[in-house]
Amino acid sequence: MVQTDQATRKIPATNFSSFVQKLKTNSVNKHILVIILGSIIFIVAGFLNFSDEYFKGWSQQEPVIGYLLFGFTVLALVPISIGIKKLVNLAFTNHIRKNGNHTSLWLLLYAGAVLLDLLLAGWPLVSILSMVLLVVSRVFGFYFLSKMFSKIRLSFKIKVASFIYLFYGIFYLLTSIIGGIATLAQDDIMTNLIFVFNGIFESALIVLVGLFLIIDFYRIWKLLNKDSVSVISPKKNNAS
Repeated sequence: MVQTDQATRKIPATNFSSFVQKLKTNSVNKHILVIILGSIIFIVAGFLNFSDEYFKGWSQQEPVIGYLLFGFTVLALVPISIGIKKLVNLAFTNHIRKNGNHTSLWLLLYAGAVLLDLLLAGWPLVSILSMVLLVVSRVFGFYFLSKMFSKIRLSFKIKVASFIYLFYGIFYLLTSIIGGIATLAQDDIMTNLIFVFNGIFESALIVLVGLFLIIDFYRIWKLLNKDSVSVISPKKNNAS
């Protein structure tokens, strides 16, 4: 019994050691881990935003906290975007790589636009330009992320999401348009609903996007490790 217990105790240690060794030697696994860690930070930021909107109201008491929370949320996209760029260039070819590189570029621009907007708050002309860049980069960043996952799903027949990313990308634009129409139409009920619930819905979407990113990249990790190769190509009939 003693020998059996010792053997049982050694198995998890061996598996963990093997996992760490794979991270050291396999760049694909390292990049996926970076993306997942960034996604966890993104989820935490979503919960903090939700708490601020629904329970605590920190940003109402200290507006600077609202800016910091917004910046923290977008900061999580930096490791995600860098990890995606390195992963697709190492592990994929063709349109998956192209869409992954576009995703990385636009998400970094989105993070930069948010930082610029926070630094230049109060400068009317520059703030407007940074806000336009913020909206455009967010839409394109998550559009290309959605498209990348769509290509992976079609090429390798694995279940990865795509719509949730696109919806999150255009959510701010949609609420702005609806809010503008409601204001022009003097629809106070719709205007108040958007004002009250916009932050809560945004926070919930952040958490959902983070969770889907973890699930989807875990499935990609299983795909890449199952094939036991560092570079794979999609099936020819789905390459386009």
